[in-house]
Amino acid sequence: MREVCELRRAAARAAFWRRHGVIYAYRLSPDTGPFLPRATELAEALDILGEAARVAQERHADWAATDPWGAVTLVTGGRLLVPA
Repeated sequence: MREVCELRRAAARAAFWRRHGVIYAYRLSPDTGPFLPRATELAEALDILGEAARVAQERHADWAATDPWGAVTLVTGGRLLVPA
């Protein structure tokens, strides 16, 4: 049940995470994008955060050299899935 609450919180904050991911990705690489619309706001946010993580890994392998979810954790400061 805890996981469901965490996903609901992430979905409720999807617009914030989308914006955060876009800003993060563009700061690392201004030629990032375009970001395509997805079926849900959370799916769009996760897609953008994944791209931001990919750019972080590509540009800063020394601190972002980790698995993709580890890089997303770096991008979000570990706050994407937190208890409500």
